[in-house]
Amino acid sequence: MKIAVITITCRQNPRLDGVAKTLIASHARAGDDVKLGWIIVDELGRKLVHLTGLRDEIDVNILDPAERFRAGVIVPPIAPVREAVDKLPAHNTARNAGLEAAIQMGADYVVFLNDCNLVTIDWVSVVRDCAKQGVGWKCKSHVVHDLPVPADGVVRMRDHNDLLRQVPVLTVAGPCWGAPLEALEAIGGFDPAYDGQHKGGDVDAIVRMSRLGLTFVATQRAFTVTLRRTKIATEITTSKEAHAG
Repeated sequence: MKIAVITITCRQNPRLDGVAKTLIASHARAGDDVKLGWIIVDELGRKLVHLTGLRDEIDVNILDPAERFRAGVIVPPIAPVREAVDKLPAHNTARNAGLEAAIQMGADYVVFLNDCNLVTIDWVSVVRDCAKQGVGWKCKSHVVHDLPVPADGVVRMRDHNDLLRQVPVLTVAGPCWGAPLEALEAIGGFDPAYDGQHKGGDVDAIVRMSRLGLTFVATQRAFTVTLRRTKIATEITTSKEAHAG
C-alpha cells in the first residue's frame, strides 16, 4: 500500500523537523506493507535541508520499492494571489501540486498534514486502516504552545482501541484529514477559486467527495498535536481579520 502525506507550507518558521521525527516513528510502527511518500509543497521555493533524517531534493514522483519512507520538496505553480501586493497563501494551488505528485507516485491514499502538526505513534496505522476500508478520515487534533519532540519521535496523546466511527461530512475539515486518491481525482482536485482565503477550500472538496458517496470517519486512536510556536513578525499571515483589513 502506498500512502502520500502532503504538507503545504508558506511559513518562515515551519516545524518540519519535529513533524519528520514523529512521522518516521509512526511509519515504522505501521508495518512493512505500508510505503509512504512525504510530499512537502513549499510556496516560498526553499530547500528545507533541516528535515531530520531526510535527504533533500528526493524525487517524490518515484517511490522506490526498496525504500518504505521517502520525502521530497516541490514548488507549486505561481497563483494570482501570490503575485498580488498582499502575497496571500494559495493553499488549493499548493494542494493540487501535491496531488499531482501523489498521482505520479502511484499512491492509494492521501493525507494532508500541516507543517506544525506532530503525529502520535499510531497515526500511520490509522491511515492504513482507512485506506483499506476506502473511507475518508478526520484526524483529531490537540493544540499546545510548544512541545519538545523526543529523540525517538514517539508522541502519545492517549492509548485507545477506538473503532473508526462515521462522522457527519461537515465536521471533517480540520488541520489533518485524508481520502482515497481516486476520490480526489474523481472531483478534479481542489478549487483554486479558494486561494487566498483562510478556510473553505478543503470543506468544498470534502463536500463534493461526499456527494459521490465517500464517507468520513474519526477515531481516538490517533491525534495530531498542533504547535502554536511558529509565528514570526514577517511571515505571511493567515489571519482572517488581517485579510479583511
